[in-house]
Amino acid sequence: MVWKNFNLAQLNKAYNNSLSVDKVDQIYQSWAEDSKKVLQQIHGELNLPYGNESFQKIDYFSAGTNTPLVIYVHGGYWQARSKNDFTFIVPTFLAAGISIALVGYRLAPSANMTQMVEDIHSSIDCLHTQFPAHQTIWLLGWSAGAHLITMALDNPNVAGGTAVSGIYDLEPIRHIYVNELLGLDEKSAFDHSPLKLGFGQAKPLDLFVGGNELPEMLWQTDAYYSYRKSKHQPGSYSILPNTNHYSIFNPIIEAEGKIIQSIQDRLLRSKSTEFK
Repeated sequence: MVWKNFNLAQLNKAYNNSLSVDKVDQIYQSWAEDSKKVLQQIHGELNLPYGNESFQKIDYFSAGTNTPLVIYVHGGYWQARSKNDFTFIVPTFLAAGISIALVGYRLAPSANMTQMVEDIHSSIDCLHTQFPAHQTIWLLGWSAGAHLITMALDNPNVAGGTAVSGIYDLEPIRHIYVNELLGLDEKSAFDHSPLKLGFGQAKPLDLFVGGNELPEMLWQTDAYYSYRKSKHQPGSYSILPNTNHYSIFNPIIEAEGKIIQSIQDRLLRSKSTEFK
């Protein structure tokens, strides 16, 4: 755990994804513009409530009756971004015959980590109840969203998940700038770190990280995969070369991309065989 040898400035930099890639603001802007275009072209059931708060909403896009459903949980270090920023990923899933739901959840400082995890569970339960015809529910999360889906793998309504560029040990997070709003202490960081949870999860989790990501992000994924492997938990681990924390969306939205292909393979195999 190299991060323990860092001073505060080094640790902040080691987990600042926005500083590691040029023109991140332009990336966010392009995501927002592409997402608006998608909403103009594709019909969805927008802002379905699963709670009373403004962020507790779901955008649902159907690929048809009896199709599998992917539930996407966004990133933003648990305090930024929203489901609305990621509608650009929807067309690829619909074209593959996969329904998709984009989940919003309460953010820091208005909510703590326990409440965020509860929101993901509540949104899953809501979708399972409201759209019961789906063959399979599969989770997909990026960055902080990858962390949150791993915390929801034990939900009885989901078959497994795909975690992209995630954080699985929150201990370093409570020492950096992110924690000013997040408010983690030693206990809450431990209790919400998938890398430190003692229970085994039999459901498959496929882990992806970009080869050009920050070393700490690579360490987080590598360490979590090693932990899961030691517990004989199913799933795969892929480092995608020449890919950073943001360009890793390309293998999600490109029809032949490794991440979307992996999800398709999981969901197609689920019709006739056990997940492995």
